[in-house]
Amino acid sequence: MTRAVPLLLALAAVLCACDNPVGYQTDHLEAVEVIVLDETGLELARTVENRQWVGPAAEAGLAVPAGGTLGLRVRFVTLDGDEVPVTARAGLTLRVEWEPEGLAVHEPLGDRDEIHGLRPGTTALRLLAWHGTHADFISPPLVLTVAASSP
Repeated sequence: MTRAVPLLLALAAVLCACDNPVGYQTDHLEAVEVIVLDETGLELARTVENRQWVGPAAEAGLAVPAGGTLGLRVRFVTLDGDEVPVTARAGLTLRVEWEPEGLAVHEPLGDRDEIHGLRPGTTALRLLAWHGTHADFISPPLVLTVAASSP
């Protein structure tokens, strides 16, 4: 009988198993990369292992005129390779940090975002997937140039 107990326990474990046995569910965003698209869906930049930017905007930077607007769509890439807009997850928002501040502002508009140029200069922005009181994801800096508006 003592030999049958381990076999019965193993059989019970197999029969009672589910797809996510002792899973821990979280609404945190477990992203590994971020993609920046223009309003038409053209990829401007993406991170590689969230260490560096690649793509046209990685080399030239993003640009917006002072007094103008740059429309963007931001997608985070999960561990599974899924592209997720921040708005797809409850409790998450997209925030932008600037260094230096005061040259541009970010306006979230649901499934898209706008960057408004305030005054000429060059700044670096970081994209943050914000969850409650902390960031679930912080991108490396991406250059944004705010050009002087034409007279």
